[in-house]
Amino acid sequence: MMGTDEEHDRASEIGQHMARGALWMVAMRWVIRLIGLVNTAIIARMLLPEDFGLVALAMIAVDLAITLTDGDIDMALVRSSDTDRTLNDTGWTLKILCGFVTGAILFVSAPWVSDFFSDQRLTTIIYIAACKPMILGFENIGVIEFRRTLHFSDEFRYMVAQRLGSFVLCLALVFFFRNYIALALAGPTAALVTILLSYIVVTSRPRLSLKRWRELWDFSRWQMLFNASRLVGERCDQLVIGQMSGFGNTGLYAVGFDLAMMPTREIMLPAGRALMPTYAKIAHDPAELKAAFVIVLGFAALIASSIGVGMSCIAEDAVLVLLGGQWREAVPFVRWLGLFGALEGVWLMLDPYLIAARHERTLALANLTFAIIMIPALALTASQFGIAVIPVCRIAVMAACLGAVLARLVAWRWISPGRLIGVVWRPIVAAAVMAMVIHLTHLDAFPIPFVSLLHDVIIGALVYLATLLLLWRAAGLPDGIERIMIDIAVAKLPFAARRRH
Repeated sequence: MMGTDEEHDRASEIGQHMARGALWMVAMRWVIRLIGLVNTAIIARMLLPEDFGLVALAMIAVDLAITLTDGDIDMALVRSSDTDRTLNDTGWTLKILCGFVTGAILFVSAPWVSDFFSDQRLTTIIYIAACKPMILGFENIGVIEFRRTLHFSDEFRYMVAQRLGSFVLCLALVFFFRNYIALALAGPTAALVTILLSYIVVTSRPRLSLKRWRELWDFSRWQMLFNASRLVGERCDQLVIGQMSGFGNTGLYAVGFDLAMMPTREIMLPAGRALMPTYAKIAHDPAELKAAFVIVLGFAALIASSIGVGMSCIAEDAVLVLLGGQWREAVPFVRWLGLFGALEGVWLMLDPYLIAARHERTLALANLTFAIIMIPALALTASQFGIAVIPVCRIAVMAACLGAVLARLVAWRWISPGRLIGVVWRPIVAAAVMAMVIHLTHLDAFPIPFVSLLHDVIIGALVYLATLLLLWRAAGLPDGIERIMIDIAVAKLPFAARRRH
């Protein structure tokens, strides 16, 4: 416990300030993701798993090329407190150059990738997809000011408008081509929409400049390693499946992975996006930064455990409702990967804190270690037991790496062992109780998957919240994420609003 009213008030103020930004970003991401989910639900019924498998394998090469050349310049600009125009102009110029370098790498490597998988269709997909980074580099760099100045509502409108435009055009492509070409063209099409909108919503016009490239490179070199390591760690299982079982099973796994990871990622990633500028504003005060870290870790444990475990519990109904019966074979993947998502959710929330605390090197090396362990572990596991156990292997490696990173944070005295246990044990127990109740009350024989899905979601949410609050009360109502949630809820009540006025 913090021990004083002043510390409690400070923690509560930090928590509420961070929560407001996170809520805007989460709302934006979920609106965007729901649009994408509708898009996937439609095209999954029009295209074959093989189409998705082809594009998934091609996108491994595309995304790897992007991460090797993209140093998260936007993140570097958001973290910086310098508002001089030349910094933004340098960032814009570097993004353009990186886009063309990425395109060149993809055009050269496309035939090799096709030969590796023995399918020349991959060459066409990669050639088309290579246009996306070259186009996207010209996005107006001024849009990063939405995050830097904490104007999240403006970014919300920008990103949602961008996704809606892409959604309409992507569906038109699917209806016209009816095959994998539509999926390949979706990326460059979305990039064109982004360019157009960025120059509509931001009136300033960037100029070419490389005056301050060294400042951005100091940050970007570690981000390149971080991004490449994370991508390899995420996609290596698809490579293994592609080599062992073909495009059909790769498509099943890739779509199942996206579905299983969607709930936790679509909260954690936008929340981290919102936390970065907030962390940057308090980075000068180590005590305040550590207090914010404890709050965010509690938030991560609560959201990741409830949604990741919940996704695992509703895997079958979610697949049948969102993807259709032809994707039933993806259910085991979704069930296990939901549990992986619970662990990854906590891992993702460490990113913005380590970057704000100037530990991007640690972040990059941690992700590199994860990838180095994951690749041989997956290959060995799949060769011995088959592709069905790949998600189990992924869970084991993530648990080990996450435990090591948290141990490192304890060694740095960013959080005490007792505080760490106090933050995570209640969400974990509440998630276990929720899973048990969903299992016992599930409508096994009900013929309509949507009703069964809705039943499990409602029961799970109520049981999780009730269990969490009971455990919190039994623990003596300590300061933490539960108290901040209650403070925010009470502040929204009508009588509280009248009292403030």
